[in-house]
Amino acid sequence: MKQMHTPRCRRNRLFVSAATGIALALSASPVLAQQGTPTQVELRAQSLGDALLQIGNTYGVTVIAPDTLVRGKTAPRISDSLTAEQAVARVLRGSGLTYRRTRNGGFVVAQQTAQAEPVRPPPRANVEERPEPEEPMMADTIVVTGTNIRGLAPESSPTLQFNREDIIATGAPTAQDFIRTIPQISGAGSNGFSGQLPNDNNSAFNVSFGSPVNLRGLGPSATLVLLNGRRVPRSSGVAEFVDISLFPGSALERVDVVLDGASSIYGSDAVAGVANFILRDDLDGIETSVRYGTVTEGDFDQVRASAAAGTTWSTGNVMVAYEYFDQDFLSAEDRDFAADSILPNFLVPAQERHSVVVSGRQELGSNVTLSGDFLFGSRDNEQSQTDFTGLFESISTTDLFSIGGGLVWDIDSSWTVELTGTYGVTTIDNARDSDLLGPQQQDISSELYTVGVNLSGPLLSLPGGDLRFATGGQFRGEDFDNVDISFDESGMSVSELSAALNRDIWSAYGELFVPVFGLDNRRPGLERLELNVSVRAEDYSDFGTTVDPKVAVLWQPVEGFRLRGSWGTSFNAPILGRAGATDSFAFPAPTSLINQLFGFESAGPEVDDIVALFLRGTAPGLVAETAETWSVGAQYEQSWGAHSVNLSVDRYDISFENRLGFLPIPGSVSPFNSINVAFSNPELLPPGTVIFNPSLQQVEDALASVAQGVTNFFFDPFIPADVSAISFAPLFDNNAITEVEGVDINANYHLDAGHGVFNAGVNIAVITKFDQSGSSTVPAVDISNTLFNPLDLTLRGNLGYSNDNLSVNVFSNYANAYRESSDPNSERIEDWLTFDVSVVYDFSSGRDRGMLSGLSLGLFVTNVFDDAPPLTPLPSGIFPNITRYDPANASPIQRFIAFEVTKRF
Repeated sequence: MKQMHTPRCRRNRLFVSAATGIALALSASPVLAQQGTPTQVELRAQSLGDALLQIGNTYGVTVIAPDTLVRGKTAPRISDSLTAEQAVARVLRGSGLTYRRTRNGGFVVAQQTAQAEPVRPPPRANVEERPEPEEPMMADTIVVTGTNIRGLAPESSPTLQFNREDIIATGAPTAQDFIRTIPQISGAGSNGFSGQLPNDNNSAFNVSFGSPVNLRGLGPSATLVLLNGRRVPRSSGVAEFVDISLFPGSALERVDVVLDGASSIYGSDAVAGVANFILRDDLDGIETSVRYGTVTEGDFDQVRASAAAGTTWSTGNVMVAYEYFDQDFLSAEDRDFAADSILPNFLVPAQERHSVVVSGRQELGSNVTLSGDFLFGSRDNEQSQTDFTGLFESISTTDLFSIGGGLVWDIDSSWTVELTGTYGVTTIDNARDSDLLGPQQQDISSELYTVGVNLSGPLLSLPGGDLRFATGGQFRGEDFDNVDISFDESGMSVSELSAALNRDIWSAYGELFVPVFGLDNRRPGLERLELNVSVRAEDYSDFGTTVDPKVAVLWQPVEGFRLRGSWGTSFNAPILGRAGATDSFAFPAPTSLINQLFGFESAGPEVDDIVALFLRGTAPGLVAETAETWSVGAQYEQSWGAHSVNLSVDRYDISFENRLGFLPIPGSVSPFNSINVAFSNPELLPPGTVIFNPSLQQVEDALASVAQGVTNFFFDPFIPADVSAISFAPLFDNNAITEVEGVDINANYHLDAGHGVFNAGVNIAVITKFDQSGSSTVPAVDISNTLFNPLDLTLRGNLGYSNDNLSVNVFSNYANAYRESSDPNSERIEDWLTFDVSVVYDFSSGRDRGMLSGLSLGLFVTNVFDDAPPLTPLPSGIFPNITRYDPANASPIQRFIAFEVTKRF
């Protein structure tokens, strides 16, 4: 909306702008009900705009709701005694919209987005509201995921938004279970898995069995995870990812997922996108919940119990929530597809978790607001697995402490300064024992602290609207400590590997929003044309300086149809646990034994039984990953009568340089096959990957390059002069160029049937290209649609019905068929189709139900028909340590039934 220069002009201009869509402005009248007094409201199920108009007429209050927000949305039938604020909140429930109070007692409807300032919920009917002074009517500013400009909700980047009702409807008890329902997110590591997966190179260091977010299958370190818009300290043995399993599922308000690069806004990590988890902060009253779930075959139980209490006052609010979660282990003996496993073998580890959330907001005078949130999570895990090397057992405790705050100063009606700060630490205490390596103890600490300032406001008024601007800076510090001790049978320490690493990052950024065409100067074919330009410079104490820009554009030629596109660059410094790693070692082995363990076919008698020296661990001298990303898309929205549709299609391209990982090996999932590949066709690997018939000096140089020396299991003694081949392929290094392309399709249909609302939709993720190559001189390997890697097609469909009390949803989940490797003759793995059902009945709506008031009951069934995951080839060797299913693309749990009881007071 165009910026005006006087309060009167601004008030009139805002009113006129809203009136072109849905503008609901009525002066209070003594004939009409007082907005703070409960009044019987009778609303039929209708369009959201009409429902807000009726509320405005009933209570005599001003309700501003732009047509662009409420178009195509419906409101449920309401028959209840409510205050004005309770009525507005009720009709907005589940719409993805929120509201803000104006000083004159009116309401402004806005997009419910990440980092929104906490919205005060409706006060209880018997609480008298404090009158507030009159002020010019204007929309409150809101900060969203993907921008630093307050009050702006850019639509030029594809974004998935899930509100609390969406999360509840899935029946997901935890944050990681909900994340697994999103097709654009790979399941690798998302269920507490620990083991070596080819496209999740750090999963072997998931010593606490945590759960990352892995967008596009590019690895957790390429996805930035935020909590309430703020960074959170990392987890794992190399500090690779944020462990979302420590976020309390019952306290989630919404989840925003930005599906393109955002390094120009957030800095490092946001290569594939951003996942922002927003905690509840608007509860007024008490809410308790108990949930129990179990499988229908075998032994695997879950219990979740939570309690939350919150209160609001005229200038602020506070909420405290606690959640307890307990889960048994799922044994391989309870699943037919794991019949070949050596027991004991836990497909899902046991865990017990406690989480506490505190959030609050307080206005300090008329133009300063202080807000903050606190999260503490503690999880105990127990895991047991057995392979041909013997039994491996692990008991770990992970604690997450995170606190963040912000101070917002409204300099005037347009410009805002925000000061922010965070501190957090994740600690892991891991005790493990194995028949191969004996007892070990690992203590890990990952610490994060940030301080930032942001200035935001309109620079000038253009014909298309306000040219808005944001600039600021941030300091971020990261510390990582890792002590890994091995013991002998008597309990004496025999070796210790320790690392104490840290880095400082200084950053400065700027962002500009340019409305070329808008409400005031629109014309045929140019209803809207908006440009968003951002740039961020970061200086790393250990990896130098980077400058990353992004340009995004939104064009709306006609009402209801939008085209969008974005281009940008990203920078991703090596994670601290890798940047200073000293875990490299040399591993001599006879090729005949390697071929036998991994099931490789020998390239010929010349290399069939020779001494090979494999270099393992992290290579020295790592450099930062860089990426170029772009996306183009279209969105269509239309409503007619009781019907509405929303369809979006987005194509993306991500080009990685210097990508960290293991060298891509054609036709194989293991770098240990590099000897055979290099001998058969040396052009398939970069020069120097494998050295045949090395000189003694070359062998000694290779041995000198590793930090931990030689790990010798097969030779007594090991003689360097006997080495006939050296392979550098198993080293974790900057040795991959990655090109990923794909299409996301989202379609939703909405029908207001009068007695209730029907919804149908589908979210489809298509990967058209996932190529990796060791260098520009060797052929690329397409790893998509292969074992443990992202699939070409995954989707989730939904069909639902809801009215005032009842909500019923059916979900379908599909993963296409694929093969063991890129070899077209490798074993085929079948496609997988499963269905989930959720039923929730809420006794709160309608007349007073006495003891049942505030009570809701839920029934959730996952994998209704108990379909087992597709069988995969039985793995050989010690990597990966799994059974005959693919943890990146399937779940071993099968049919799971859960019951939940929630009571609100």
